[in-house]
Amino acid sequence: MLSFLHPYMMWAAGLASIPIILHLYHRRRARAIPWAAMEFLLASVRRSARWFRVRQLLLLAIRVLILLLAAFAAARPLLRSASGAGFRRNAATYAVIILDNSYSMGWRDAQGVAFDRARQAAVKCLSVLPPGDSASLILASDVPRPAIKEPSYDLGAVRRTIAAAALSQRATDLSRAIALAATWVSRSSAPNKEVYIVTDMQASAWPKRRAAAGELASLSRAARVQIVDVGGRRPGQSAITAVALSDPAPVPGSPVRITATLRSYGNYRGPQTARLFVDGRPVASAAVDLRPGAQVLASFTVRLDGVGYHSGYVELPADALAVDNRRFFALAVQPSRRVLIVDGSPAADPFASGGAYVRVALSPGGQASDFAPAAVAPSNLFANELAGASAVVLSGVGRLDPACAAALAQFVRAGGGLLVLPGDNMDLSYYNGYARRMGLVPASMTRAPAHAGEDVHLDPSIAAEPAVEPLTELKPATITAPRVFRRLALGGSGATVLLRFADGRPALVEGRLGRGRVLLLATSFAPAWSDLQVRPLFVPLLHTLMGHLCRGQTSQLSREVGEGLACRAPAGLAGQPIAVVAPNGRRFPASVSTEDGALLLSHPNAEASGVYRFVAGSRTVAAFAVNPPAEREGDPARISARRLRVIYPGFQFALAAAGDDLRQRVMLGRTGMELDGALLWILLLLMLLELVAARVAEGE
Repeated sequence: MLSFLHPYMMWAAGLASIPIILHLYHRRRARAIPWAAMEFLLASVRRSARWFRVRQLLLLAIRVLILLLAAFAAARPLLRSASGAGFRRNAATYAVIILDNSYSMGWRDAQGVAFDRARQAAVKCLSVLPPGDSASLILASDVPRPAIKEPSYDLGAVRRTIAAAALSQRATDLSRAIALAATWVSRSSAPNKEVYIVTDMQASAWPKRRAAAGELASLSRAARVQIVDVGGRRPGQSAITAVALSDPAPVPGSPVRITATLRSYGNYRGPQTARLFVDGRPVASAAVDLRPGAQVLASFTVRLDGVGYHSGYVELPADALAVDNRRFFALAVQPSRRVLIVDGSPAADPFASGGAYVRVALSPGGQASDFAPAAVAPSNLFANELAGASAVVLSGVGRLDPACAAALAQFVRAGGGLLVLPGDNMDLSYYNGYARRMGLVPASMTRAPAHAGEDVHLDPSIAAEPAVEPLTELKPATITAPRVFRRLALGGSGATVLLRFADGRPALVEGRLGRGRVLLLATSFAPAWSDLQVRPLFVPLLHTLMGHLCRGQTSQLSREVGEGLACRAPAGLAGQPIAVVAPNGRRFPASVSTEDGALLLSHPNAEASGVYRFVAGSRTVAAFAVNPPAEREGDPARISARRLRVIYPGFQFALAAAGDDLRQRVMLGRTGMELDGALLWILLLLMLLELVAARVAEGE
């Protein structure tokens, strides 16, 4: 954008017409006088006249250009970018610095760590502010943190805050920080407003949302925006994006499969060795071969004997971005999994109800097993009973008291499992209405006739579902033998079908409620409904389903950086001081509250990856594995200025790299480049050229 400091001097451009007027005046036609001797010169004059006129016109053009450039230089032209339009000299400036501190800024290259360059660049941005100007500071990740909210005139304090800023392990969403900066800018009364975005230009940090495009466009109209790129060239890298446990709450000695997902970002290619550590000790390793853009799985199997909480991690060799080369996990080895059995239709003959068969199948002969079943009356299903349970079985329960239903729904949301079995006393209107709205059943139910020859079979199309995958190893005769005499028709949408009847209708469906799972069987284990309880399929089916429901607690022990930690405390801790131990060993008091008589432990957020423990004295009562968002933040792909302008039309900004003279770039962006000095040099050269051309023309 071109402007002038002294636009009134452009009137002098009219002087450029003087050489043209003189030229036209001297071209007036002269009176012809015949002279015989001139005939001898005509031939020579005709040959040189054309080139003579060209040189005269060139001389005229040079003289006109000299006068035009003299007027142009006197007006002092200024070339400035669109982002610097409207900047007023010698007026107060309010600057908002957005410093990207997401974990991708921890990238290390030959020039050092990107975040160190970012802090230096942010300090340089302050250097262009003279005393009397003010500044604010935002640390930008997926959640912007106002480090200095109110405009600070103590620029030294702002520099110290920048120097003390720490790198986070969060992802990036610059649009949120920009929206906050736009709010601050709109409140400022300073004549000049600037926003500095110091970032590594990671593509994932710029969301492709229409609302973000509007915010950026409006911000660039209200303030001059300067982006400082500290990223530099980034080759590919490898990361561990997930660690999955086959059973987060195993019993002692049972096998646990630990599967790590390894991913190659960018052009990274080559062999890698993933190592597994459990309780601080190396346990196993697996060699994998990564290809650009691909992901592979590394699996390990361990057996843990000690009851209590265990933790570990899978790691890769360190690379340019080390934080996502290690991923943590936690699990709780239990003496057995406590399963509450709520029988809604107890009979004189205990084996006339389905609940009795569930209890016997989970603990055959009353012997120790992976499960510890316990009978609970429907009216006693409160939080104190649910504390410490892994799953609940509702067998033919007519309806639940609202307080019990609310406690059960909260239990499932927190990661517990629920199996619902129909029965003669079941109130279908209650389950299709209130219970379904609460999320306690995943499908609607209507009574349907069954036939003596009805079979329950495994649908091959859903054999890969985790709940029934172990059943695929059973013999076909074992799977198809059970007979169903009475059943419910399951309908509605949103549920996953796990088992089907022979006619293709759903026999077992699954739904999700919070972090937990709900299973609904269309028939019962009571003899009047089916003969499942006496068939070979019964025990493996029930153990498979209970194990699947207990695995819903996986998310209880896993969090992402920035999320809060919360769990129910074991019984007997009332009145005891409980602390949270962070990965670095620091202790914080845990927040303790009560809900329906049960203790709730919480910690507001976890800002670093690792294992956090709730402890009462020396006893660990809960553990959480906290990991960075590697899936969103690990990709080093960058975005160009051209692409930014395509994604966000109307967004005006100036771009500078960390290695540029940032002060000069900022000043040029503010006031633009004055062209009068260059014009004066051109004017001097043209005057010398005019002198030479005039001498040549005069000689001719």
